[in-house]
Amino acid sequence: MRVLFDTLRILNEVFVMTVKKITWGDEDTDRFIDLPWKIYPGHFNWIPPIKMSMKLELSAQNLFFRHGEAQPFVYEKNGEVVGRVVASYDRLLSQVDGEIVGHFGYFECIDDDMVAMELLSAAECWLKEKGATSVHGPVNLNIYSGYRLQTEGFDTPAFTGEPRAPDYYKGLLLATGYCEEANWYSWQFGTEATSVMNQHAKKGVLKKKAEGDKYHLEVITKENFYAELPSIYGVGMEAFRENYGYSDIDYEEFKQIY
Repeated sequence: MRVLFDTLRILNEVFVMTVKKITWGDEDTDRFIDLPWKIYPGHFNWIPPIKMSMKLELSAQNLFFRHGEAQPFVYEKNGEVVGRVVASYDRLLSQVDGEIVGHFGYFECIDDDMVAMELLSAAECWLKEKGATSVHGPVNLNIYSGYRLQTEGFDTPAFTGEPRAPDYYKGLLLATGYCEEANWYSWQFGTEATSVMNQHAKKGVLKKKAEGDKYHLEVITKENFYAELPSIYGVGMEAFRENYGYSDIDYEEFKQIY
């Protein structure tokens, strides 16, 4: 881990800035969690995370830590947190194109290239010590907890499960030397389009049944969600196996996440 400390003298004022490695659960934990509430409200569309959930996500109770490690960092300017990041390494993650991949995630930052650069540099140094040869992100520990960076559609309403970010984050990451690894598109459908898609799905299932295939349609509701979770796990993991960032988590960890 590399600790960076700079003192800049501008207009007769001294600004003390430093990257700080924190221990989860110490006095800096709430400051780490609270940072987005300083950046987003009134400026960017977002769905605020549940603070207690985030506190648990990065605690030893998270089953991710049976096979992974993580180190949170904050960036302080005159004693105020203005940036944060978590470096993480997952032993379940397969190599990507021959590279041993580590992740940075939970990235939040003011619009300042230097803050982003020093935060990510600290994360990269920690990951290098763990044996990582390449760093990808944003990934919050693994893809099941949240990943990707929003790069378009900033004027659209936020909806659960999709990444939201200030419009300057892409520029910050490009300025620190990162390049695009993969791109995704999110689509927002109204109720009419969703109804049409459901009808097509039902027709497809009925066609398969008529051909002798043993298909049937299950409707998942809030009431039966947990009863259906084992089936969701089996189908979901198999369908996602070839996707970016796939790691073979067990059912107990899947259940804890969802």
